[in-house]
Amino acid sequence: MDTVKIIVAALAARAEAGLNPTAKKEITDAYNGIKKLIQHRYSKIDLKLLEELPESKSQQEYIAKELVAVSAFEDKELMSLIKTLIDIMEKYNLPASTVTGIDLENVKASFLKVSEVTSKGTGIKVKNSEFPNGIDFGIVRSGDTEKSPKG
Repeated sequence: MDTVKIIVAALAARAEAGLNPTAKKEITDAYNGIKKLIQHRYSKIDLKLLEELPESKSQQEYIAKELVAVSAFEDKELMSLIKTLIDIMEKYNLPASTVTGIDLENVKASFLKVSEVTSKGTGIKVKNSEFPNGIDFGIVRSGDTEKSPKG
């Protein structure tokens, strides 16, 4: 799960004109909960520029690096709030992590090897699994992709 992309998607969804007021309020409330927790626990991380320029790759990378630097992805409460936001966005058929490629959650493996992934949709989703001999994904294509395997 790419947390920064989910936060960016929430920012975009909050601004989306076609959203009904209930959806907009639920998304805004969930996003504000994430923002409040980040501001409280990780006060040096400033989301303001990301909010102003959600499409800015440099801002997305900056926030991602800052979240990694403070081990925010190990924060169970933050991950729970993000999961809630994803659930709300899925409820209203809004893109949260729809172009994921590979989505691993609570997976233990001795190694992970990914050769190639093309996705307009999840592609691979694995939850609550253990692979003592490791994971090796070959070519994976999903959704309506322009590239298709030859054969």
